[in-house]
Amino acid sequence: MKVFTKENITLYHGDCEEILPVLDVKAQAIITDPPYGIAFRSNRRVATPKFDHIANDGEVSPDWISLLNSAVDDNSCMFMFTRWDVEHIWREEVVKSGWDVKNQIIWYKPGGGLGDLYSQFMPVHENAIFAVRGGWKFQGKRPASVYMFTKDAATSYEHPTQKPIPLMGRIVLDITSQGDLVIDPFFGSCSAGVACARYDRKFIGIEINEEYFELGCENISKELEKPMLF
Repeated sequence: MKVFTKENITLYHGDCEEILPVLDVKAQAIITDPPYGIAFRSNRRVATPKFDHIANDGEVSPDWISLLNSAVDDNSCMFMFTRWDVEHIWREEVVKSGWDVKNQIIWYKPGGGLGDLYSQFMPVHENAIFAVRGGWKFQGKRPASVYMFTKDAATSYEHPTQKPIPLMGRIVLDITSQGDLVIDPFFGSCSAGVACARYDRKFIGIEINEEYFELGCENISKELEKPMLF
């Protein structure tokens, strides 16, 4: 197992179901974008080769959710992206694992998306589940349940389900405080980790794909080389 540590950021290369149970931490937030169980593979890459299938994306596998219990604070929150058609599976497991689902969150991403061009509304949003445990409360102003951020340019994608850093930064600022610990069990291109590094949050990320693990290490290193915003 490879481990990358720099300042308050730690990245693990491996399976989150093996790593989560042995983490000796208490995180204040989970921010993640797990595989949705749709065997996603982008077909939009033209200038460069298509992305491979996302690891473990053949079916929805929510077993990792209960493993978070030993790694989160008694008062903590979870922000988890999902697709509308499998959201109910995630919600059931989140509740079963002791979380209180508070909201469905929407990321509105102008510009449209893929899908059936003839009998399906053009998808311009993604869903997320927001849940809490214990007495967790917002530390600042209560945010709205819709985020409007443009997707990254297709030519800049490093991961097939990449989330823009401005979006992740806004989420980090809305649900965490400076110095809090965030865990992402499926960090991909590590947008959540970069946002945490940018806004002085601690971060633990796990990624099963070695190529994306190395990419995450590179993206974190680049971010930490920049001057701090605060």
